[in-house]
Amino acid sequence: MLYFLVGLIILIIKSNRFIYILLSLEIIIIGILIFNMSLVSELNFIIILVFSVVSRVMGLLMMVILLSSYGHEYIKF
Repeated sequence: MLYFLVGLIILIIKSNRFIYILLSLEIIIIGILIFNMSLVSELNFIIILVFSVVSRVMGLLMMVILLSSYGHEYIKF
């Protein structure tokens, strides 16, 4: 639960750069995996783990596209 809260705090405070958003989402996913490790079956755990890996790769791909297109990764909402 601590990982989830730390990831949420980082997401709220440091949401101006895309790399910080990706890192905070990674910490949140790790917190969810640790919390649900004993509650879900092995197949569901593997499915959640594969989903998190795919989302990491897609996030890094988006960051590479942002860097090559704009030259920076600052997010303006």
